Amino acid sequence: MSRPIECDELKRELFLEVLRSFGTSRFAATGSSMLPTVWPGDILEVCQEPALGLLPGQVAVFRRDDRLFAHRVVKQLRQGGKILLITRGDRLGMVDQPVCSDELLGRVTAIERRGRRLSPRATPFTQLVSWTLRHSEIATGLLLHINEWLRPTSAQRQPLPLCVGPPSITNLDPSQGVSA
Repeated sequence: MSRPIECDELKRELFLEVLRSFGTSRFAATGSSMLPTVWPGDILEVCQEPALGLLPGQVAVFRRDDRLFAHRVVKQLRQGGKILLITRGDRLGMVDQPVCSDELLGRVTAIERRGRRLSPRATPFTQLVSWTLRHSEIATGLLLHINEWLRPTSAQRQPLPLCVGPPSITNLDPSQGVSA
């Protein structure tokens, strides 16, 4: 007897299928590890990218333990003829286990927040805020509460259409979650 597929698992698999088929896809971030660059609810646009093409400072998306992660590349390592990526969430103090090419899905090319298209690059300001949040759970909690207060209610939100098509119109439901 097969087990029922959970909604989040189905959304994740749909995101992965669209990414494989068209080379680009979008999903909504759910975690806070990439604050202040990526906020819960932000829509991340992801394009397939090999490990060799990802440079320090760019945001990699990878799959590990049936979860998706969007963390910034700290450095590339060459080990036994393979390229590994060392990543870390902007708000986190420790780096992740190295990301191998089998886990890598692509690179975040844009962030959509409140109708605006933003770059995922780190700026001196975001680096300063990240450092502060890394050292203060109180500041992190306060910023998350402010973010919730500023987000439109579900009645005010314009739903994103679920479209599967060429990369220029590929979208996924914004409730598709990812740990960021």
